[in-house]
Amino acid sequence: EGGRTKEPAVVVCTDSTRYMSKRSYPLWIVIIASLAIVLRQAVAAHPHSGMGTPPMYGDYEAQRHWMEITINLPLKDWYRQTTDNDLMYWGLDYPPLTAYVSYFFGMLAQKIEPELVTLHASRGNETPTGKMLMRYSVLVCDLLLFFPAAYAFLCSFYPVHSTTTPPQPSSSSSKRLLGIRAAAWFFILLNPAFILIDHGHFQYNCVAHGLILLAIALILFGGGGGGTRNKGNLYLELAGASSFCLALLFKQMSLYFA
Repeated sequence: EGGRTKEPAVVVCTDSTRYMSKRSYPLWIVIIASLAIVLRQAVAAHPHSGMGTPPMYGDYEAQRHWMEITINLPLKDWYRQTTDNDLMYWGLDYPPLTAYVSYFFGMLAQKIEPELVTLHASRGNETPTGKMLMRYSVLVCDLLLFFPAAYAFLCSFYPVHSTTTPPQPSSSSSKRLLGIRAAAWFFILLNPAFILIDHGHFQYNCVAHGLILLAIALILFGGGGGGTRNKGNLYLELAGASSFCLALLFKQMSLYFA
């Protein structure tokens, strides 16, 4: 008005708007993890692979059958063709750690719903309680292994504190790294492939992925990453190698990550 030129608005961008603050970071980590759990539960409420399609059903039945086999047959018969173990019907074809995980959850199932793992008679079992037990077994593996391992990996890959010179990065650099770490946390936990395959189709890939991420984190921490002062710590690196071996013992396809 009156011939005056209107000054353009000036946007002041501070650290609090450009980067994630150290106070809000833990809250965002919890919010993202909670969202990831909700999405997993939402997907789990839908049908699984092979649901209601005899005679072989699908991968859900394969995992259930492995529980049935491992808790009812002696160890020497887990991988052998016997009168009680027809290898043509979802015979165990994953390494031994998978079998032991099946044994553990099979023991729990036997106490809560024995019909889920009764030898022979449980084939094709799809009761609501049984499905709930199976679904929660995957979620437990996610929460106890995959989530912590993913966070450990992010802490090692995006260290906020460094052992190099200078010993401490700037405040803005720390906030930037926290923002990157939170974003990576979001994309890892909400990866559609992880959620749909394990909690929809039905698998325990989260165990193998968790062991692999833990292996990487331990090796990075042992090599001086992640802010640790144990640079070149042989024990951490050996622990990382052991974790990767466990991933191979759970699922042979973990070798792809080598």
